Amino acid sequence: REKVAVIYPGSEHLLSKTPPERMSASRPYCLFVGYRFAYKNFITVLSAMTSAAWDPQLELHVIGEPFLLTELLLIKSMGLEGRVRHLGKLSDAALAEAYGNCAMFVFPSLAEGFGIPVLEAQSCGAPLACSDIPVFREIAGDAAEFFNALDPESLAAAIGRCLTKGRT
Repeated sequence: REKVAVIYPGSEHLLSKTPPERMSASRPYCLFVGYRFAYKNFITVLSAMTSAAWDPQLELHVIGEPFLLTELLLIKSMGLEGRVRHLGKLSDAALAEAYGNCAMFVFPSLAEGFGIPVLEAQSCGAPLACSDIPVFREIAGDAAEFFNALDPESLAAAIGRCLTKGRT
């Protein structure tokens, strides 16, 4: 027993004795955290940014591995240069600050086994916009705005609803 330690998955690694202060960034931003391949559905977020429903002042900050050349070319071809910022991999303290200061956290996955970033975002007080899949309904309940992960317009509308709630 003394050789076994149980570590529960969650967001405790981001929490200090005091929650992160919500500071205003130079421009409001939506936050995407993690891998961006296939089922993570990053392309839908980029497509949503081209929608008239997406506030043109709302940037997208991305945390994770460096952009691939194909992603950089896609961002350029969609006219999103200057509105999408790659922050790289962050320390736990910097990640907590990014969650705590975002206008909202977006998680557009098509499928997930659980979704730890949703817990992390919630623990840091970030508003949530999640794809409408059962696991996110279970984790976030009515604390998130849900959207059809295959529809960029649905994602942009969910973000708009989330921003409106934050202003009231």
